[in-house]
Amino acid sequence: MPKQKNTTNNAIDAVNLMKDSVASVGTFKPKFNPQAGKVFSDELNILGTAFWVSDKNVLVTCAHVVTDVLQSPVELAGLLVIGYKGNFYRAAVSIIDHQHDLAVLSVIDPIQKTNVGLEITKSYPKVSTKVSWAGYPLGNLLLNQIHEPTYNEGVIGIEKRDEGNRKVILISGTVVGGYSGSPVVLAENGKVVGVVSNGPQNAGIFMAVSYEHLETLCNLASS
Repeated sequence: MPKQKNTTNNAIDAVNLMKDSVASVGTFKPKFNPQAGKVFSDELNILGTAFWVSDKNVLVTCAHVVTDVLQSPVELAGLLVIGYKGNFYRAAVSIIDHQHDLAVLSVIDPIQKTNVGLEITKSYPKVSTKVSWAGYPLGNLLLNQIHEPTYNEGVIGIEKRDEGNRKVILISGTVVGGYSGSPVVLAENGKVVGVVSNGPQNAGIFMAVSYEHLETLCNLASS
């Protein structure tokens, strides 16, 4: 008899890959706080999700996650940071692509990470293929002390939609605010097929920006 494929181990690998590769995107904003014995304290506001692409060593999120930070003075928008493994690191926007709703972030502070990052797939998965994603839904509400992302699962609903200026993949699954920028990966091997971009809230369906646009952006950032 042919040897059966161990999908359980592959699925577990995908989960652990995302845990090690996903970070939150947020801001620290000074807040008047005399009750804490200080004039100002830092107020954390989680905006969305980012993840590292392994072979490019690039940190990617959605453009709309960081747009307000770019358009407002730092004293109003706050200091851009990423949260990873319970710590926060200052970040800056290196490249922003509004057309495809993608952006590349650079980490300013020294950060310790080893064997971190997700690979990008090379083809569109078929309809009904199992996928998963992990991120920071509902912002600060679900944060824990070690800053683990929230894991979710779904399937490919439509493998490719060409919207003229961009290609997207329709995912049957649920996302809420904060998942923007999350990697959508194949459950069987953890390779990225798209990036959570937008979708009807709680409608059980959403769009992910195609891996093709992600690949192009990463190549530009690492060139």
